[in-house]
Amino acid sequence: MVSTVHDDLKEPLRLRLRLSKSSIRNYDALLATACSDGRAMGMFHFCGLHTGRWEGRYVQMQKLPQSHISDLVGVRDGVMKLDYDALVMSILDTF
Repeated sequence: MVSTVHDDLKEPLRLRLRLSKSSIRNYDALLATACSDGRAMGMFHFCGLHTGRWEGRYVQMQKLPQSHISDLVGVRDGVMKLDYDALVMSILDTF
């Protein structure tokens, strides 16, 4: 639990927990289902399991976490460049 660790570690752990809401297997499956034009088709199927509702196929798109980060480009750049300071600043600007 975050509340039981040293004060210096609480904020990085909170950020890590927020960033790890989804399994990376979802993203691997999304890349595997992409067509030659880079788009993923057939992600939803109507009336799945005869329920009359939409069903997710291959990748459960409806289960991916929503992003509320205003500077998503800055976060991506920070991750790609392994620039921890830029990454933290981009994330903290959203709170």
